[in-house]
Amino acid sequence: MLGTAKIEVYIEDFFDSWVNKINSLTLTSAHLPNNLKALYLNQPFLSSGFKQLIIEKSEAKYFDNISSQINNSYFHLTDISKPLPILDAEKIYNAKKYPSPDNIIALFRRVGINNIFHQVNRSAKADLENVLTSFNDIRTSIAHDGIPVGINDRDIIKKLRGIKNLIYHIDKTLFKHINVSIRPSTS
Repeated sequence: MLGTAKIEVYIEDFFDSWVNKINSLTLTSAHLPNNLKALYLNQPFLSSGFKQLIIEKSEAKYFDNISSQINNSYFHLTDISKPLPILDAEKIYNAKKYPSPDNIIALFRRVGINNIFHQVNRSAKADLENVLTSFNDIRTSIAHDGIPVGINDRDIIKKLRGIKNLIYHIDKTLFKHINVSIRPSTS
């Protein structure tokens, strides 16, 4: 149970510190992965405006909604000559920090890594998605039914070591990705 909580804290801490660093620098959208720009560009006023246009078929309401926000700093994400708006890290890990394989894949897709498990599996030369699934199965079983029959301390320690290895390779992959992605393209 604590292992899962530690993973969630790692995710929050990593993205909080990364986004704080981004916010403290003078960067443009050229420094960010496209998926991350798309995530932040998805603002409630845009969703509402498109709902009015597509579902309600009201171009007038769409114009009113979007034109009132046309100078919103989130539109700077589409213009590499303008400084980035202040970003909130929680938008990255919101509803995705519980370490299920699906959440981990979705979370890292948000920052431009399309399938984190392809990269960490290659780095570890192991199936770390399976390690996470197995860990979560044991965790769920303990949470709902107590320690399963046939599981002992060594088994739990082995699962925790597998998770430690997963986090090591996620951290390594993230470090490499962020160092490459935050550099503006020269083309």
